Amino acid sequence: MTEGGWLAQILITSDGMISGVTDYGNFAVPFRAFAPVPGLAAEAKLEAFITFIKSLGEDYFASKIESSISYMATSKQLSNNCKRLSSKILPALKAAFEKEKVVIENVVIESGNNTYKVAHPTHKE
Repeated sequence: MTEGGWLAQILITSDGMISGVTDYGNFAVPFRAFAPVPGLAAEAKLEAFITFIKSLGEDYFASKIESSISYMATSKQLSNNCKRLSSKILPALKAAFEKEKVVIENVVIESGNNTYKVAHPTHKE
């Protein structure tokens, strides 16, 4: 996700979940309030979710990360670590989306009513 270096591997699903393995920590965050228009194709739902992610602020994203793991531990250090992770990952993710450096592969995994596609960083030639 960064020029010349590895920052994260991010998985985004069409039903509103984003997870990542990153240089700053790992996370999995469901955005259950995210609800694209019913009847949209999986790829359109994914594009809608990417647009939603691009609209997020770092503090909100940090609070979502923290709430997804706070059942394991809670402390000021945990909160600060989530804020640091958010401040490093979310801007880079938004930049990747803006530069169209994220490719949605043709890998489709269907589970019940959900369709998942894999997004990964790519470099333009």
